[in-house]
Amino acid sequence: MVWQVQEGLHRNTIIHHHKTGVSSPANIIKGLAFLRRQAGSRLQTVILAGDLGCNLPHSREDQVSKALQKGKVNLLFVDPKEHERDLREISEKVVHHESIETLFLLPEFLKLQDSVILLYGSKTEQVRSRIAPVLHESIFHVSLDALHHNLTFYRNRIGPSAKIMVMVKANAYGCGLVEVGHSMEWLNASYLGVAFAHEGVQLRDSGVTMPILVLNTAISSFPVIIEKNLEIEIYSFRMLDAWCDYIREVGRKVPAVHLKIDTGMYRLGFSLDDIPELVERLKREPLLQFSDSDKDQSPSFRVAAVFSHLVGADEAIHNEFTQKQYSRFTFAADAIESALVSSGQPRPMRHLLNSAGSARFPEMAQDMVRIGIGFYGFETANVSDPGSIVQVGQLKSVLSRIFQVKAEETVGYSRKGVMPKTGLTGTVPTGYADGIDRRLSNGNSTMVVQGVECPIIGNVCMDMTMINLNPLTEKGLVPKEGDEVIIFGAHNSMAEISEKIGTIPYTMMTALSARLGRVYTLENEKLLGLGD
Repeated sequence: MVWQVQEGLHRNTIIHHHKTGVSSPANIIKGLAFLRRQAGSRLQTVILAGDLGCNLPHSREDQVSKALQKGKVNLLFVDPKEHERDLREISEKVVHHESIETLFLLPEFLKLQDSVILLYGSKTEQVRSRIAPVLHESIFHVSLDALHHNLTFYRNRIGPSAKIMVMVKANAYGCGLVEVGHSMEWLNASYLGVAFAHEGVQLRDSGVTMPILVLNTAISSFPVIIEKNLEIEIYSFRMLDAWCDYIREVGRKVPAVHLKIDTGMYRLGFSLDDIPELVERLKREPLLQFSDSDKDQSPSFRVAAVFSHLVGADEAIHNEFTQKQYSRFTFAADAIESALVSSGQPRPMRHLLNSAGSARFPEMAQDMVRIGIGFYGFETANVSDPGSIVQVGQLKSVLSRIFQVKAEETVGYSRKGVMPKTGLTGTVPTGYADGIDRRLSNGNSTMVVQGVECPIIGNVCMDMTMINLNPLTEKGLVPKEGDEVIIFGAHNSMAEISEKIGTIPYTMMTALSARLGRVYTLENEKLLGLGD
């Protein structure tokens, strides 16, 4: 069974099984387990609609009953009537609906918002189309199985003792900040990393509770940093002074910080020349000097980690410089650790490696690594066996319109696209406002229809792109309006396409617009950990 997660109306998130009619108590339990894990601390709602394919329990000791109780379901909508009697033995929050039409009129249903909703039963699709209609026919499909696969690859690479911080900045590299963040909680990542405070706030407001590091914190965001319990990067004396001054002002315990050391990037961080002064400041700073007995009462803050960033770990030509960065980092971290421990602080973690560094230099893993682009399926270091890392997403759309175009006729803006011979063109409702780089215009990339690569013809428009369907018809295939179009996927990976236009997968992933639909799939139900 394939489970899907997608955005619904009124900030609801919808979970449903892709194949309706595959029903059993075991499958209901799996759905409830997925709901419980993906929802986290968000409200949970279950809508049972139509034939369930099985009898519901009459006892709280039944496995379905236990799963419902464990999930802390806020509301449970049921149909048909006989199930209401059974379920009222389990939960007082049961709302009966006579039909799909009456469900849509119930006050409890109309008030649903900010909830994660599990749909189950033969009428799932009717309910889903109402509460999660397709508002954009171009949808980015993200595989939770692939995310887990890639996370496992890095776990195996660095060993069991190092933690993993998953970078979810820039809308989780286009994959969707909130749902990827929630999936990392139950797939057991240790930290989430974001670029700016508002990304951390969005995660906290959605119910994510795991540690979050903000890499580029505005001093003006300190109040919300403390309110949302976000850890921050301190990268300069100006920021250290501002943080200490603010702590004294608020007079309360605050989240931990990560001290950034610049070892050759020249972007953010304390330079090596700053280390002697930093060490003295850490030794003298009263806010850092406390004993175990007064940690909870003191306005002191804790240094959770010292870290740096590699600049060229993906290329062997820079191996010597990577080793130099590691040596510089070790020197600075040793000095800072000594100062902190002498002040009564616990030993801070150390993290240096990014995706490429974790793949090529696992011996440098230390306490934690930060996985970004590799987690999403692009192994830039080129050291893994094929299939070790898999692309997690596919961008799919449809053919909105098909035209018969004569040879030498032009297609698109500025008449840049010239039809090489009489045939068919197709219009795809996705353009550069959705993340389709305009440099892909005029044959610089293809889209796949019925398994055949069809070149882009003319300029990519803001909201649409035209493709030449002649390669399809030359194989004897007949395209139809509504046919699926794969824009990025297994046949035409972002890595290959980005190389064609002289960019990198990062830019293509992060350019995927928020207006695109996003659907998350889970096939490996063993990940739900039903043995727990």
